[in-house]
Order: sequence, then structure tokens, then C-alpha cells
Amino acid sequence: MKFFIILIGFQFSMTLCSHTYGQTADGDQTSMQSSQVLRFPKPKHCGIEAALLVRELELGVSHARLREKYRMYPQDGRSYVPAIVAVRAGFDRSKLHRFDVRINSDLGKILTIHIPSEQYKAFIELPGIEYVEIAKPIYPKLDRALEACNVTQVHAGQNLSQPFTGQDVVIGILDIGFDYTHPTFYSLETNELKIKKVWEQNFSRRAPPAGYTYGQELETEEVILAEGADVAFDGHGTRVAGIAAGTGGELASEYRGVASASDVVMVSLNMGAELDGLNTGVIDGINYVFQYAESVGKPAVVNLSQGHHTGPHDGTSLTDQAIDALSGPGRVVVGAVGNEGDVSGFYLHFDHTFANEPEILSYLVWPDEVSAGRTLVDIWGEVGVDFEVGIEIFNPSSNMAEGTGVMLSSQNPISILSGIIVDLEGDTLTYEGGIEINPINGRAHAQFSIDNTAQSRGNNVDLENLLDNDFVQFRFRADRGTVHAYAANNNGEAFFTDLSGVGALEFIDGVRVIGGNPSSTMGELGGTAHSIISVGAYTSKNTFVNTLGETLSTEEIIGAKYFRTSQGPTLDGRIKPDISAPGGLIASAQSSYYQAFDESFRVDSIAKEDDGSWPFSVGRGTSSAAPLVAGIVALMLQNNPELTPSDVKDLLEINAVEDEFTGDLPNQIWGYGKVDAAAVMTSLDQPTSTESGISSKQIRVFPNPTQGMFSIASELPGDLELAIVTPAGRMIFERELVQGASWIVDLPRLAPGIYFLRLKQENQLIQRKIVFVD
Repeated sequence: MKFFIILIGFQFSMTLCSHTYGQTADGDQTSMQSSQVLRFPKPKHCGIEAALLVRELELGVSHARLREKYRMYPQDGRSYVPAIVAVRAGFDRSKLHRFDVRINSDLGKILTIHIPSEQYKAFIELPGIEYVEIAKPIYPKLDRALEACNVTQVHAGQNLSQPFTGQDVVIGILDIGFDYTHPTFYSLETNELKIKKVWEQNFSRRAPPAGYTYGQELETEEVILAEGADVAFDGHGTRVAGIAAGTGGELASEYRGVASASDVVMVSLNMGAELDGLNTGVIDGINYVFQYAESVGKPAVVNLSQGHHTGPHDGTSLTDQAIDALSGPGRVVVGAVGNEGDVSGFYLHFDHTFANEPEILSYLVWPDEVSAGRTLVDIWGEVGVDFEVGIEIFNPSSNMAEGTGVMLSSQNPISILSGIIVDLEGDTLTYEGGIEINPINGRAHAQFSIDNTAQSRGNNVDLENLLDNDFVQFRFRADRGTVHAYAANNNGEAFFTDLSGVGALEFIDGVRVIGGNPSSTMGELGGTAHSIISVGAYTSKNTFVNTLGETLSTEEIIGAKYFRTSQGPTLDGRIKPDISAPGGLIASAQSSYYQAFDESFRVDSIAKEDDGSWPFSVGRGTSSAAPLVAGIVALMLQNNPELTPSDVKDLLEINAVEDEFTGDLPNQIWGYGKVDAAAVMTSLDQPTSTESGISSKQIRVFPNPTQGMFSIASELPGDLELAIVTPAGRMIFERELVQGASWIVDLPRLAPGIYFLRLKQENQLIQRKIVFVD
């Protein structure tokens, strides 16, 4: 049995180690030769992928290869590296200009930037740079739906002060596959285009938005309609926007969206046919929507129906911190929790808590080619707890390790490497990666980029005898703590498994093999930031009739969780999703430009004057549930434009529905339950000043807004009972005010947002809105 490992690294300080590999599952030594391993230090301020780019630039790897691998893009004859960086307080931005670094979003501690590739190594050495992350790729994740969550009652104004339809609220849709001409994006009242701005991040025929350095902005109705659509290979964005904010056009009675009177801003995240953009583009897109909303004096909600699994999944990633920094009063972000919760027993997430077993194994498989594929595996431990991880090639049929790579240890957290393992048939597995103690959150963090496609190219994948294949196998070691691993960057195309379903042994040389699991599968972006409203999906409809006259159905049960919905907890223990909404067979607008549209999903159309039609189609998943909740948030912001993300969460959670499907709430599958728009709006739609027996002139509150300290002056004799409640009715402060003319109340730690101040004396009550600001 022959194999070898080649490691290439930075051209400085290195250590040399020797390893002897090769044993069968029974522990017998094989004829494997010893191998030399080179370890190379990682630049202090770089993430693992950012460090690997330094190495490849030094080695002179072609720019074509680097553009593909690191999502670099050409502009003005140069190649730029998209990145997120954390900087120290007081960092001098003029230092970046000396390296021609282009700043897009500046959020104080966190910046999204584009770095000229030839300046990249010098840039990462700049004093004041705390951490550099290369931009990460992201991937995509109405009829009965509105009835299921009682939106139709809100549209009708039932038991409310007025109908709510999202008037004077901006909904931002960050996606791909927009048909700007679809009738669902025209106002039913004025016939004006509801789309106010468009930023196409991957095109440059026109100027980019002010303050940004890439893409093109479509600013007027004439320009937007002339452009027609962003791409012809997808229609996802049209569906999502239609659910959140569409009018349905002449078919409004059937396909009206949740916030049909809202304004719409679209950000096309297109970076290619196989992904939906970069996380840097998401941050910039959120910023762009909120900047536009501020310019027109309106609140805004942004929908994210994409995600990825590269990151700590605990709210500490630079992307999550950026989302939290952008959110605030009248600025809310809603995200799809993800669709990776159940894939027939194969899961992209693996975790194990080490106690009695110091070592554990797991196979990595690909559904189409079994043992052949490529993916990035992102691995996170606990703060202050070490682990080791390595990769091997193992054949379960022969119970033989045909190749073994190095073990990375977080006790030596400066290593980066790249290597090749060759199996008995001569097929090569290539990998690169490294390990660090992440300076942002203190967690041990390892990462492997794996390419085992040679198994397929060599025709060595046996689809008849599945065990007789050469699988990628992960080996984890730790004395304590929990380790999480994610097959991170392929939209659920690689999974962890123990292969028990095809007869693999439970133990290899005394070490147990375990598979993945659905817990903690909520995605980065849509499921992990502290401020984001994370949405899961359930089935509100399981059959439909298409325009071909065919009745199609699924096996899902109406009212039950959509079977792929991701779940929590986050790695810091929070419940996810926050709320669940209809996501099964949701009817919405579809792009008329979508060339690969499957006609079997068309349920209706609006004819074009010349030729063709604008379709409506059905779809399912959390990417359909999230815009439904985003639309509900727009209704809430119409009522109260100063609601904070915390206010919105409180209102959604307190008014959520518990039933026979959800079980006891909250839980890590349903969050706080099924969304009920009517209950939310009823609890929110209370007057800002309520008087019962007490004249408003007898009570004065100053200042309002307040930073935490305010005074209450009263002309009433006797004591008063003071309560401060959230818009959802949750009591957060109460106090008895003993008889007097005035009182000082100091609540410096109260989160910014709108609250209600209630003063009661016997059977008399006065209620005032009070605003807390930073």
C-alpha cells in the first residue's frame, strides 16, 4: 500500500515532523512508508482561508485560479479580494487608501472592503487590523399561507384601528432572479412601480450606488423597467419579493403578498449560477436598503433567504456583528433559518461531546457520487477547550486505512497546510486548511478544504457495493467539551454519516463511528445573529393544480413542520428558529425571464401584451417562510415605525400559536411557535395615549425621547402605580410613586426602542408612549 503527502506553505519559519501511517481496522501495521510533514505559521491577524491566500500569492498561483477560489473579481485591470475586517478603535482609515483598498460599508469596528491582490500581504500587516476574513459564498435556501397566519384579517382591519398593508414601509429583498416588470410589483391604487431602487452587485454597465465601489444602481422606474431582469438562470428573488410585498396584479385576490402597499428595494447578489453572492455583499446590501429608507424617512425590513455554514454559529462572526450593528429602531432583518434539518438521515452537521470517548470517527459522503466530491469543512470547539482533527481515506469493505493525513491540534494553533493523499488505486485526495484559536470568540477553530473528485474521475466509485469505496473519514480527539463540524460551502451536498444503513461497522480499531445530526443546523446569516428574526417553515398546503390541469401533491402533513427546516440551538445556546411560518407550497410570482422554469409548478399567469406571460408558481422551504414574516414585520412597522428587533421578537413570540404539531413551546424545532399576524397587530395596535379618568394635562413626562433618565410630574393627589411595558405588553419595570409632585426614574440599561408608560390610580389609568434612545 503506497501513499504520500505533499505539503506546501509559507516561505518562512517552519518545523519538520515525521509520522508513520498505516494500519487496518484490526490494528495490524501495513507496509505504509513514513512521511514527512511540514507545518507553517499562520499570519496572526488572518482567518485560515485568508492565510492560505497569502501563501498562494507568494507561490504565484494564477489569478484565474485565485479569482475562482477566493471570489476575487477583476476591475480596472486589477484583481480585488473581497473581505470583512475587524479594526481597533480609532483605526485610521487613510491607511487603507494608501493601499488602494476600497471601503464599502464602514460600521465602526467592522468594514467590508475590496483589497487589490498585489497589496494584500502588505495590507494584513497593517497596525490596527485585528482580523481578516475572506468573503464567504452564500446559497439560496401564497393563497392559503396568508390565511394560515391570519394576515387576511390584518388586511381587512378586523378588530384593528385600520387595515394594515405596509404603507410607508420599505422592504429590502436581497436575492437573485428578479423580474422587475412583473405586474405583482405595481401598486393596485396608483399603478406605479413599487420597486424604488435596484442594486445589481455583479454588473457594471452603470455607476454603482453612491458610497459603494462595485455593481450598478438602477435609480428610476424607466431605467429599472428597461433593464427587465437581473439574470435569466434563476427566479428565486421574484418569488420571495412577491410573498413579502407583491400585489398580485390583476390576480390580487389569489396572489397578494403580505405587505402589498410597501415600497421595495431589490439587491441582486448574483455572483454566478451556482451561488447567490458573498456575505460581504449581504452586509453592503442591508446597509444600502437602510440608507435608502433613511433618505425617504421610512422604516425598513430586510429579508435574507440565503445562508451558509462557514462560521461559529454563535452570533460572534464578523458578519453577524455587522448585522447587529446595522439593526435598530425601524431597521429589522429577517432571515430563513435554513433547509438542512432533515435530508433522509444525512446531515451536514456533526457534533460530539467528549467525556468517556477521547476519540471519534465520521465518514463524509456525497449523495450523487458517494465517496467522491468536494467541500469545505468548518470545525469549532468550545472556548478554552482543545481538540485535534485529521482526515483519512478509509475503505469500509476491506477495513483498511488507505491513506492518512496530518492531525491538527489547537494546542499548536498557528499551522496551515496543504496536502495530497493517494489511495491504493492511485486516486488523489487534495486538501488544505489550518487551525487557530479564533481571536474574535476564543474558540478553537479548524478548517479543511477537501477535493476527492478523483475517485469519480478514476471510475473507482462502486455504486453497487457501497462499502467498497474509498471514503473521506474524519478523526476527532478531545478530553472534554463539544466539537461541531459543518460541511459548509456546498448547500447541503456533503454529509456526515456512520454508513450503518449499508452495513458498515460501528467501531474501527475500537473507535466508534458516528454520523451527523439535525441539531444546530441553523445557517449563518439567517439563523445566528443576535438581532435577526430567524424563521422556520411548516406546511400550510400540500396539493395544487397546475396550468396543465395536473393535480400534484406532497406527502407532507398540513400544519406539520416542513421536513427540511433547520433547527437550533446556536452554539451559544439560543433557541432557533425564533418563529415558524407557512413555507409549504406557497404560491407567488415567478420571473418571466427564468429560462429553466419548470412549467409543472405554474399555477396561473398574466398575459403580456406582445407575447408570453408573467407566471405564478408554487414553491416551499424556509426561503418562502422568511419573506412572509418580513411582510408581517412591515405591517408592524407601519403601525409603529420605531420598533426595534427586540420589540419585534417580543411581539412575534408572545403572540405565537401552540398546537398539537408544535408541542410545548418554545423548542428548537418551532422556536416560539407559529406566527399569528392578527394577534401581533391586535396587541400592537393600541393607542399611544390612553386616558381613563385622568387628564393628560395632570401628568407630564420629560424628556421624551430619553436616554434613560426622565421625570414624571403630577398634579394628582395621592400615590400612583408606575409600569413600563414593551409594545408586546411585557412588564419590564414597575414602581409605586408615593404622594408627591414629581419623581425621577432612571433606567440607563434599558435597550433603545419604544415602550409604554402606564400610570394608575385606583380605577383611573393613563398610558403614554415613551422612547428610549442611545
